[in-house]
Amino acid sequence: MALAMAAGLPPILLAAYLVHGFGRAGYDNTTRELVQRTESTAHAVSQQLDVVHASLTVLAHSDAALSHDLPKLYEAAQRLVQGIPAISAVSLIGADQKMVFLTLRPYPPPQGAAEIPVSDREVVRQVFQTGRAAVSGPFPSPVSERTVTSLAVPIVQDGQVVYCLRAIIRTDTLNQLLARQDLPRDWTVAIADRKGLLLARSHSPERYVGKPGSESLVSALKARQQGVFDGINKEGVVIKTTIAPVPGWDWNVAIGVPTETLEAPMRRALTLLATTTLAVGAVGFVLSLWLARFITGHVKRLTRVAAGIHRGDKVDLSTLSIKELVEVAERLGEVSRRERR
Repeated sequence: MALAMAAGLPPILLAAYLVHGFGRAGYDNTTRELVQRTESTAHAVSQQLDVVHASLTVLAHSDAALSHDLPKLYEAAQRLVQGIPAISAVSLIGADQKMVFLTLRPYPPPQGAAEIPVSDREVVRQVFQTGRAAVSGPFPSPVSERTVTSLAVPIVQDGQVVYCLRAIIRTDTLNQLLARQDLPRDWTVAIADRKGLLLARSHSPERYVGKPGSESLVSALKARQQGVFDGINKEGVVIKTTIAPVPGWDWNVAIGVPTETLEAPMRRALTLLATTTLAVGAVGFVLSLWLARFITGHVKRLTRVAAGIHRGDKVDLSTLSIKELVEVAERLGEVSRRERR
């Protein structure tokens, strides 16, 4: 039995090593894919924002914008909304941070119409101060129940920012963008601003968009954490997460994969190996026990044959089926006959 165990242990250890090695390689491949898919998704988001930015920039440099022809600029903004599905509306904000027009409302507004509030004042203020384009976090639309975000560019005249031109982007379009990335169903991908507010999410967007991400995600964004790290998503599932910044914009893309998904192949392989080892070990134990009893029985028969030879009895060697024991009995017989002579 010890011999059987000693013979079986090396291949079992080798199999365990190989299974663990292949499992680890699969785990590493999945984490590399996680990083690559996060970066590719961030580039896809950047491309969509770049299209919106380029269109707004062209509008901001149009003759209507530079000549302050607001009715003509309003008409051009409406054509822009119709031409780019990602944009749901365009608004113009004055230096006093009041809305001049919104393409969802007629211009000029009817007499006595209520003023539409500017929800993303921080971004508007940033555009006026820096003269550069900026994107906002999620905020509720003041004219609908939707959660939206905005991309704003300046209209500059004589070196001064005179207006802020904003494109309103529904977060629904960002969710659709994430869906087109064709990620595995149990992967969770989200777009978050620098504060950790969710702009889009592949799972339950209606529940979480516009709200802060998980504590681990918000902490990782504040710490500018890189690589793959452990976290817990909004559903309370332990995940491996990686974050990639959206190139050129103050957003981030995060993808989380359940740790169970990453470790499941290696765990299944090790379980199969353990089950197979136990099964083979049980068979080996039975065979070893049978072999031990088989050899012990023949040794006892050899003892009886040796006693018969010693007494001079006629012995039957056919009861011994092990070749080496038959040879021993024959040699004992020769010795006994020589002693008699």
